[in-house]
Amino acid sequence: MVDMYTLNADQPSYTPARRAQVKGKFVYNKIPGATMRFSYGYQEEKPEIYDFIDQHVYEISLALAKHLNRPYNDTRPWSFQSVDFIDIDALLQKVI
Repeated sequence: MVDMYTLNADQPSYTPARRAQVKGKFVYNKIPGATMRFSYGYQEEKPEIYDFIDQHVYEISLALAKHLNRPYNDTRPWSFQSVDFIDIDALLQKVI
């Protein structure tokens, strides 16, 4: 039996693991302090519009977090950093 929270070759598109929520800080390396607006939908999902502010904490899907951490034109203009191992108390004023 396949664990429903595991990505595997038998289910290459959507699995519950990709929709699992992760908490992290959005970092806009290219334009510090700015807001980034974009649309994203994983494969067959209807795209949603997101607004992320540099240095703010968000809870998003694992699929979106992985998407934000991919290189873009051989650079990393933005990233999504996990807050599981950083001082979350220092960021509480910026939680969205």
